Amino acid sequence: MHRWLVYSVLIILIGCQDVVDFSENGKYKKALVIEAFITNQPDHQRVRVSYTAPFGDSVGIAVTDATVKIADTKGDTMQFQYTENGWYTNDVFVALPENNYTLLVRKDAVEYYASSIMIPMHGLDSLSYTFYKKANTTDSAYYLKIFAGPKDPDNPKYYQIQIYRNHKLFTSGNTVMLISDKAIQTLNGIELDQAFAKNDTLDVELYSLSRKMLDYYVYIFNDLLYNSNLDLDFKTNPPIQFIPNALGYFQVSALSRKSIIIR
Repeated sequence: MHRWLVYSVLIILIGCQDVVDFSENGKYKKALVIEAFITNQPDHQRVRVSYTAPFGDSVGIAVTDATVKIADTKGDTMQFQYTENGWYTNDVFVALPENNYTLLVRKDAVEYYASSIMIPMHGLDSLSYTFYKKANTTDSAYYLKIFAGPKDPDNPKYYQIQIYRNHKLFTSGNTVMLISDKAIQTLNGIELDQAFAKNDTLDVELYSLSRKMLDYYVYIFNDLLYNSNLDLDFKTNPPIQFIPNALGYFQVSALSRKSIIIR
């Protein structure tokens, strides 16, 4: 495990943060779940609105009649349109670095809101790979290196990496790879731990993270994945980001992409 890698973990609930909330009589209480993700790329603006579901249902109950919009620092408002399975999208809106955004979701005359700022970043400059072969064995693999510029020593930053192998999400199952640049001198030449093969096509996405989102992911790693309390009345919901209380998250990230083919 490299010192720069904060966590590379299996996030069970990242696609549906529908944590079951049990009442005293053993029946679940329906709660609203908002999963919002916006970037500086027009194809990455999406919000999912759903309700928690009974134990055993990992999908949740889609909300099809919410009003979803995002307001920026200037007061401009962008409407999101319902598509399917609880997802609301906007293919025109593009978020800008250092701007603050407020997500507003209205359902049944109640308006839920959360705010976040897009953290700027240098972005990916290039990708490379290194071949390793274990001595006296047939085991061998290629390992990816990313080059993303120098860090700002006075302004530590946090990142999320997604890797697609042959156009399918590789950091999945669902895996969230997080980086802090506090423990490294530069983001140039960071070698990732995942092994790849010759002729693999790799598409890499680097996302900037706010400290609030980093803490959210780390909470899931520390608490949800390793909570040994089997009492179903015990609640392990992630930190609340929405007012009034709703489960979920609002991630605003700068996004940089690069691709490479292993030859």
